[in-house]
Amino acid sequence: FLLRAIRSIPVNLLWYWAGAVAGLVWCMPLIGRLILPSKPALPWAGSVSTYEFWFVYVFPPARLPEFVLGMLMACILSSGRWVRLPLTAVVMLTLGAYALAPEAPTIYSVVAVTVIPLALVIPAVAVRDLGDRPTFLRSRVMVHLGEISFAFYLWHRLVLSFGHRALGASARWPAWEVGGLAAIAFVIVLVLSWLTFTLVEQPAMRWISRKEWAWRADAVRGRESALTP
Repeated sequence: FLLRAIRSIPVNLLWYWAGAVAGLVWCMPLIGRLILPSKPALPWAGSVSTYEFWFVYVFPPARLPEFVLGMLMACILSSGRWVRLPLTAVVMLTLGAYALAPEAPTIYSVVAVTVIPLALVIPAVAVRDLGDRPTFLRSRVMVHLGEISFAFYLWHRLVLSFGHRALGASARWPAWEVGGLAAIAFVIVLVLSWLTFTLVEQPAMRWISRKEWAWRADAVRGRESALTP
């Protein structure tokens, strides 16, 4: 439904829509502050309530504008409306946004600060792929990491949270031990992600693909039989 609506937008207006949707992302913290209780406060950010954080970071409808923005950027790219931006500059802008995010108010740092740089860097990299220019993201290792990235997203918080509890919820370690524990957690999550992709995602995609082709074949046979005298 969203794609159908976005494809109906005149191509000369796509950038304006992208700007408006990016602005909507920036409005979400203000909306949350206006309509939600200001207490209880987050343990690590007393100026933000748990409800506000949930609204901005977890609540799916509040995250939907980012998804729409990605669709708009894809349409901008495919329609030939992309403005050629130096990849190095866009990458530096993205890294700068991540570096500055912790200094911004918490409710803006979790999403809003990085949304525009990310919306620019993804098409900028895609342009290089479309031009068949080599990038490190096209290497076999990076492509495979991209394939398992959704499973990585699903697993990482669980491993970090329950691993911390198992080692001691209130325990503290020196920096070098934290680095070692983070490396071990990374390897564990990577293995779990690969297993999930191999044993769950790929079989599910093959099953869905077979169902889809079977449905299409049935539809074609149904049309042919309807046309047979």
